[in-house]
Amino acid sequence: MNTVYTLDIVEVLEQDVRLPVPTEVLRPGGDVETIEGIQRVVEQDFPPFEPGAEYLLFLYWNENPGRYHVSSGSAGAFRIPPRDRLYGFGPGELAKQYLGQDAGQVVSRIRELVAVRRVKQR
Repeated sequence: MNTVYTLDIVEVLEQDVRLPVPTEVLRPGGDVETIEGIQRVVEQDFPPFEPGAEYLLFLYWNENPGRYHVSSGSAGAFRIPPRDRLYGFGPGELAKQYLGQDAGQVVSRIRELVAVRRVKQR
């Protein structure tokens, strides 16, 4: 079972020509109807996206079912709370490294890395 989230894109750090605005992201989990009623299934360490919340997401395109997914599950998602300090969902090194970091500074660093990568690919 999966849930499709429709996300408004604020900024794309590495352009993908297929990325529509808004775009749909598929995530495991969601509400399923059982004999006992509706049961909510949630990925471990990765709560559902909240309406109006801001996130830094690393996405990849999956041809089947033709939607974006969050790269490496919870490791590819960071919430940007009101004070602009990143909160990583996953237990991995990136989540630990960027926990509490200023979102603007992290995004600037990602832009730099993307620019360097583009130069190397030429």
